[in-house]
Amino acid sequence: MVGTADIQELSKTHEIVSRSKTELWHRILTHYLPLYFPEAERFHRSSRTDWFLAFLEKYPTPAMITTMTREAFIADA
Repeated sequence: MVGTADIQELSKTHEIVSRSKTELWHRILTHYLPLYFPEAERFHRSSRTDWFLAFLEKYPTPAMITTMTREAFIADA
């Protein structure tokens, strides 16, 4: 019985984390990307999604990109 309770608790935790991840991804897709990066929609379901999310993590606002020279940004990105 004790092992079953542990498995149930892990299952509930997994469900909560999965739901939160889905809600966050939906919020990013429907609010933040259209607002700050309208051209990002084409990357959503592509093989480059991991790269794109890493890009957003490194450059969360356009100001972080525009403060760099073009050459510096290309080299860094």
